[in-house]
Amino acid sequence: MSGVVQSRVTAGLLLVLLALIGAWLALGSSRWQGAWARNRGFLAFSAARTTEGSDPLATAQHAAALLEQAVQQDPEPASPWRALGYARLAAGDAEAAIAAWQHWPNMVAELIAVGDQARSAGQTDEAVEWYRRATAVAPEDPAGWLALGQAHEDQGDWLAAEQTYSAGIAAQTTASLANSDLYFRLAQVYANRPQPADDATVLAAADRAIRLDRFVHDWSRLQSHYLRGLALERLGRKQEAMADFRLAADRSPDPYWPLVHLGRLSWELEGDAAAAERYLSAALSANDSDKWAYLALAEVYWNTDRRAEAAELYRIVLRLDERDPTAVSRLGEQ
Repeated sequence: MSGVVQSRVTAGLLLVLLALIGAWLALGSSRWQGAWARNRGFLAFSAARTTEGSDPLATAQHAAALLEQAVQQDPEPASPWRALGYARLAAGDAEAAIAAWQHWPNMVAELIAVGDQARSAGQTDEAVEWYRRATAVAPEDPAGWLALGQAHEDQGDWLAAEQTYSAGIAAQTTASLANSDLYFRLAQVYANRPQPADDATVLAAADRAIRLDRFVHDWSRLQSHYLRGLALERLGRKQEAMADFRLAADRSPDPYWPLVHLGRLSWELEGDAAAAERYLSAALSANDSDKWAYLALAEVYWNTDRRAEAAELYRIVLRLDERDPTAVSRLGEQ
């Protein structure tokens, strides 16, 4: 009796083993077929990119078909999805290309790099298209929105830049994320639009960026404080503005403009000629080819009975801007 039981157990184990072997062979066959299809797809994709004299659309469609077969048989490897995206784009199906690229983890950075190459070559319209693809592949990633918005800024299209940064912020919100650089760039757009700036709007965007404190670049953090200072100064909150200008001046590699504002406000608010001179002299050390620090320091000298030193600075201002009304008027009073 025990022999019969043992025989049945052995037979059962043999059936399980055969089933496992069959499953393994089937899986191996599927992966082998997937690898074979991948290789054929890559060769076709390479031909689509390099073969001259053939029908490029038909070649791209052929490559896409082979690569689609490869990812259906074995969807795990990421590289065929990348190639499939380019093949689909070449075949004229941008939406399908985006769907394929979403399987490639480094695709946003790659699309931005391609866009950057076009932008460096002066092909801004083409760069915009590559950046748009990056935002479509990963809407929750701020990098694509930042690149796209700055390309629109290069074009002088402030409305498109504003819409881009706002869309990026909305996409981040949908994904329960937040990025300070998008708010900073939005504040920058508000401050630089051709029509008079809405300083309350600039302040709100800069405030949001600073409160979130999730900057990709420290430079954006410093510029957010500078923009906040500008908005506060224009809104008449000048004492508050000085704190932001000080932070930007202390940490920025290019502190010229924060120092100019600190010099002006030190004199205007506090009558502190020594502090004003210190800030404005530091601004001139950072940049001696712009008139504004010379002009502000000349005004401090003029109003503290240092007229000869002021006149020397006004003459420098006129060399930089021969029509500056303050310098022309002051020198005319001598």
